[in-house]
Amino acid sequence: MLKIHVSHNGKTEGPYPMEVIQEKILKGELTSKDWVWWHGQKNWVHITDLPGIRFEETPKAPQPRKTAEAKTQPLEHQENKKEDTSRAADDTAEKEDGFTIPDFQVEFLLWITAGWYWFRSLLLPDRLKVNLTAMMPILLLFIAARSEHKLILILCNCLLPILLGGWNWIIMEQFRKHPVDTRDLFQAYGRAPFQLFCMGLIAQIPVFCMALFESEENASAFFLLTSFILSFFLFYTNNLLVDKRLSLLNAIMISVQAVNRRFFPTLLYLFLAGALAASGILFFLVGFIFTFTIAYASTVFAYLWVFSRDTISQEENWEN
Repeated sequence: MLKIHVSHNGKTEGPYPMEVIQEKILKGELTSKDWVWWHGQKNWVHITDLPGIRFEETPKAPQPRKTAEAKTQPLEHQENKKEDTSRAADDTAEKEDGFTIPDFQVEFLLWITAGWYWFRSLLLPDRLKVNLTAMMPILLLFIAARSEHKLILILCNCLLPILLGGWNWIIMEQFRKHPVDTRDLFQAYGRAPFQLFCMGLIAQIPVFCMALFESEENASAFFLLTSFILSFFLFYTNNLLVDKRLSLLNAIMISVQAVNRRFFPTLLYLFLAGALAASGILFFLVGFIFTFTIAYASTVFAYLWVFSRDTISQEENWEN
């Protein structure tokens, strides 16, 4: 049975059988402006190019009876049909090629696992190129941040969210199986530069407040505590700014609400992701690059899971 992924309003849904897609079209949940992808298809195509799909035009004056008949279809029949389709999809899920993220409660483990699956896809030449291009300026900025001048350090920390935001967008699109290249990366840098720069300034609040403490130990303890609190409650903010293009205040408020709803899963996830990233130090420091990349990609998937519930399909090359 053909399983089809749908990109609707910036969110990836599915996979759905053909019957479910046709039903969603008739209900108005999908439009001719949406995109679809299925196994074996190289790129995303318009839903209108999907074979066997029928679109209902907006009813004209001479056709009121057809619209009325569609509305009078028994609700029970529609629900039964949807339930049967969902059951058939579940029965054949294991037979289909691809990696579908399951819906289970241990979310923090799922997010890290998704980061590992994304990391395996870096062996694909086109993905390796765009991700290396995104990582190089970030590494250069980290080197520049080692300067002893506080002004340069603060400036680098304010510019860092802009560079990370562009990379976040690329990782999101790769999770969604949208084709991206280096041109998309440079365009991503301009999606929310001012808001991300302000987020960099907000992250410097603990640094500015350290001058209020006379004891260096108290200042360090305050820095660690406030930095963790900011990182924890603003966990989704940068991704919201890049993906949804919200205002800075709305992105912060939504991030705080999302963290509160998943307080303990998010807390456990940050602990595990930090441990995973730090574990690379045990492998002659070089391994930190790999473990950090896996952990960082998992943070992007955590955002997608919470705000988009995207279904990720595994490419043929991932199986190797």
